[in-house]
Amino acid sequence: MATLSQANAAALDSLGVNKNKFTSALSAAEDACAQFIKRIQANIQAIPDFVNTGAIENLTVESSGDEIHIKGSGHILWQNYGVNGVKVQVYDTVYQYKDKRPPVEIFLAWIQSKNISMVHNPKYYGNPSPFKEVNEEKDQLKLAWAMATKVYNEGFKPRPIKWDEEKEKLKQDLIKNAKGFVIGKLKTEIYNKEGNNIESKGK
Repeated sequence: MATLSQANAAALDSLGVNKNKFTSALSAAEDACAQFIKRIQANIQAIPDFVNTGAIENLTVESSGDEIHIKGSGHILWQNYGVNGVKVQVYDTVYQYKDKRPPVEIFLAWIQSKNISMVHNPKYYGNPSPFKEVNEEKDQLKLAWAMATKVYNEGFKPRPIKWDEEKEKLKQDLIKNAKGFVIGKLKTEIYNKEGNNIESKGK
């Protein structure tokens, strides 16, 4: 059976997450991969109140010989399947916090991006005291630490990124629209911070 040509595979090197690069000149296989990435990104962006710094959406398409490799960060799997906490394990997932805590910086960036005020805000700060001077930056950091600690202890539920469903659709699109492309030539590689491919742990 024929595989994706070397020329078409090499053209994938220029693809990234920039949607402007997904042009109509792409081959059927290339377009299927581009649509897969855009669907995953749209699913992430559709999650309400999602603490997202953008790294999770950083999916790329690369070529290796006549193979197509879709690469991404471990955050995709953790959010898709959920993560159990060190104290509470209620989610059906292979992922769990152990010695590494979620970074406080992510929560702090989310708080600041939402313009959440700590002053006179009973929801986040408690009942205000007219006699206490409030340090906005200090209290934002305090809230970020509290949020990170809560996630570390209790974990977080799966989010509707639909990683498995979208991968299956990608395979069907390749079968339907990119006839001759061998599905075995499609590789999805998800890495943790240490550079290890962790997708095999997913369901």
